[in-house]
Amino acid sequence: QRISQLLQILLDPRPAPVGNSCQWFWKGQEQSPRRPIDITKLLSHACDDIYHQGPSVRNELVVRRKLSAAASSARRCVLERMLNNSTEECLGIEGYPAERSVYESVLKTTGIHYFDQNAGHWRLQAPPVDNPTDLWPSWEFMEKEVFSDPIHRVELADLFDKLVDVPFGLPDGIHPILFTAFYLVFQDELFLYRENSFIPDIQIVHLELLQRRPDLFSISGARLTGTRKAVVERLAIGLQQPAKTASVVRALFRILKSLPPVTLKSTKHLHSEAIQMRDCLLIAHSPEELIFVDLPKCFGISPFMQNEERAEDMELFFDRLNSALFALQNHAEDLQKSSSNLLLNKCGLSGGDLGWKELERRTAWLATRVNHEVLTPFLNCVINGIRGEQSTRAALSLVANRPFEQWTDLDLERFPGLADGIGGIFEQTWHNYGDSGSILTEKELKQKNQLRMKLEPQLSMMRKQNSSKALVAALREMLNEIEKGID
Repeated sequence: QRISQLLQILLDPRPAPVGNSCQWFWKGQEQSPRRPIDITKLLSHACDDIYHQGPSVRNELVVRRKLSAAASSARRCVLERMLNNSTEECLGIEGYPAERSVYESVLKTTGIHYFDQNAGHWRLQAPPVDNPTDLWPSWEFMEKEVFSDPIHRVELADLFDKLVDVPFGLPDGIHPILFTAFYLVFQDELFLYRENSFIPDIQIVHLELLQRRPDLFSISGARLTGTRKAVVERLAIGLQQPAKTASVVRALFRILKSLPPVTLKSTKHLHSEAIQMRDCLLIAHSPEELIFVDLPKCFGISPFMQNEERAEDMELFFDRLNSALFALQNHAEDLQKSSSNLLLNKCGLSGGDLGWKELERRTAWLATRVNHEVLTPFLNCVINGIRGEQSTRAALSLVANRPFEQWTDLDLERFPGLADGIGGIFEQTWHNYGDSGSILTEKELKQKNQLRMKLEPQLSMMRKQNSSKALVAALREMLNEIEKGID
């Protein structure tokens, strides 16, 4: 109370003891106030001059530095309705609760919320330049700060501090409302972050926190003009998404997440641009920078800036982007084929589907005749691959001792040596125990049956007179010599 009294005396130009007889100066010129009301007018004139771009918004609830609990609640209701009811008159507010006065003063009177005759509903817009509340300078300042090149993030707390400062003097209580309107008007070109994490869809919980802790948030913007707009629209068509930067980026991330770990970890069998694109997506933190700055750099193209028209660079960008995407999406399949062919060659077979069919046939033959510590698990994996329709992956995983999807560059480097080991065992075992695998004609089938009838009595006699092992060894040697003559 004493401080208040002293302040009143200080601002009173009359002589003591009522006032203090101070001299008053404004812009270097002495003023001659005689009554306290003259000082009030002088201070008002000075503030109008210093904050010459300040708005004239009249509302006792929010036009202040600190809000009461009731005012904060009313402001929260307005923010939520801006998110959910922007196409309705008065944002769908019925009657005259506290939030109605906030809406009328900050959104309707300023021209930010208006009825669009063409669309047939209410919508949000930038405050008109000629609106007497004069909110346009503050809005224009936000546009310049957020949408300036190069693309960068603006801390919300810093942005609000500048709006409070000269020449705007925007009251703190209005900041969240004006910012929410700004975000919703430019939502296709703005990117909001909370503690460096991108917020793809803003919710009321984010705005509630933003009211209390704007220091946790930052924002960046990228105007969709010229080549930027063309890039987003073309990506949107190819990815079947709305023509919005955030939407196409999310679609690219879905493609990235669908890739198997072997593609995300490996650098083998991938050209450099595909690797750079993959790594760029993996470390990306900013959707707008990813599309317009980072990805073009991956392909040796300078960033796409605002209002540029670069049709040739855009075609080059998409040629290389499509090539990189194709390489990433087909990497695992190509790697599986090349590894399978390598394994087949090590097993003494030709590559391709026919070679693998022959491996499956030989495996089925050997599986019931061989019990080998190393080979038997391999044979079982090939057979399980047939049953489970996993084709070659089960066998490749066994050879590398790691699931194929989890292979790393180290596994790829080790695989040829491991395949050589198992392939050598398989080839030798087949040489010892395998059949000729020839497909017999009808005549040959009849000959086979006749030979068996002749040989069976003789073999039965030999088994009685000789060791079974010796008989098998002798027959195997003879079979090997006969097989050498088969075409």
